[in-house]
Amino acid sequence: MRALLVSPLALLSSSLILASCSSETQGPGSLEVRYVLGPDRTCEELGIEELELTLEDTDHAVVVPCDDASERVLRLDELAPKRYVHRIRGLDAEGTATMDNGAESRSQRRVQVLGDGAIVEADRTSELTVTPVYLQVSIDFAASSCASSDMSHLEISAYDQTADILLDAAVPCDDNTEGFFAVEDELRALKGSLFSELTIQPISRSGEPMGTLLNPGQFEPVGPGRTVWLELLNCTSEGCPETQLDLPVAD
Repeated sequence: MRALLVSPLALLSSSLILASCSSETQGPGSLEVRYVLGPDRTCEELGIEELELTLEDTDHAVVVPCDDASERVLRLDELAPKRYVHRIRGLDAEGTATMDNGAESRSQRRVQVLGDGAIVEADRTSELTVTPVYLQVSIDFAASSCASSDMSHLEISAYDQTADILLDAAVPCDDNTEGFFAVEDELRALKGSLFSELTIQPISRSGEPMGTLLNPGQFEPVGPGRTVWLELLNCTSEGCPETQLDLPVAD
């Protein structure tokens, strides 16, 4: 009788197919994430009414009352077995996220959920810290564009009430960007309890200031998690003569 020869490649392919089928036929699992509010503060102290746990790029979410008597564990069920990145937000009475775990890296918030009813607890206890102010900017040109006005970028500086600087940011002038766009603040420097003034200087492609330094004036801190909208109006090659600052109502 003739021997049957099976190549290593065929065996490998079969193993991969079986592994894939096994993963697809697994039942759902659950995820639990422990959390603390800052340096172990209470819900009442920080004005947190609810806690929300979500998973990036999914519709999975759970919202529960903030209860100091609870075990401080959030749970999601019916999850397909795979890797997820979780996000926890603490919501105030208005539903604004005034605390979250966004200061932690994505790798620190990444978890592997197992299937078939297994309950996986995240390795790390997530620490929720105060969310920053979100600064949104738009540039409106009178009858030109970034290219035709020779504008390269905006230099934006944010200050607290003592004129101490919180953030320096260079915001590109991009004709492909319409409407408002976010000012990057990876270090979460725009503290809602401090941010109260900003200056804006348009810069040309040759690196020279365009027009005068803009300062919309001082304002009361708006609180964490709020959005400040800044519009630069009627911009030309001479700079931006008008600004409009829309502030949320502080708590």
